[in-house]
Amino acid sequence: MSDLNSAIIAYGYDLGGAVTRWKVHEVDASGVLTVPWAQDPDPDDYLEDRMPLDGTAGVSVLRYGDDEDPQSILAAKWVRIGSAEVFDLALLPKPHHYAVWDRRLDQALKLAGLTPLQRHPAWLACSINRSS
Repeated sequence: MSDLNSAIIAYGYDLGGAVTRWKVHEVDASGVLTVPWAQDPDPDDYLEDRMPLDGTAGVSVLRYGDDEDPQSILAAKWVRIGSAEVFDLALLPKPHHYAVWDRRLDQALKLAGLTPLQRHPAWLACSINRSS
């Protein structure tokens, strides 16, 4: 087995994950998602496989973290960076795109019935560490 290390820089919301904790308000006292589409999940499915995003163009659910604690980001824009790459933050899109992305993210959150703990979308940097 070899480790696959990379990172994601994404504009959106950190939704968290089941092991560490979901970063949304729609959880019960045990920390389980309470939205209807998350009930009775297949243990092999990840959030990106279950979350309804029909009709939300330009928004994706991205997985980060590791195999034991997968977590998710709802993102309108993202860049994946390999372990040996350096990314110049000056290459990130300028703020004039943000209003369009914010509307798309809001639409996706309403469709999924989720309210993030994060107050507004932001640029997030997350590591990915997976075994193959």
